[in-house]
Amino acid sequence: MALSSEDLMTRSSIRTYLHDLKNSLNLVKNCVELSSDLTQELRQQIDNITQDPSSGSSINREINENLSDLQQNSEIVQRHSHRILTLIQRLELEL
Repeated sequence: MALSSEDLMTRSSIRTYLHDLKNSLNLVKNCVELSSDLTQELRQQIDNITQDPSSGSSINREINENLSDLQQNSEIVQRHSHRILTLIQRLELEL
């Protein structure tokens, strides 16, 4: 059974959209990975600056809490980006 030209065009369009989605998700994933690395570097810099444990100011705690939140958010985005890419790959196999 041959595919109609309309079916072929639909499949072609879907493949184009999937390709664009993959590229966008890869960009987001790469940015998140860089942000995660930056977060770790910033945490190390803060630790180096505040080597004196008795100087644990509330500002230092807030900075570390915010960095922890940023790190957690980055991990969530990475996990979901990977999941979406997997789903797109499965869809591509079915076309």
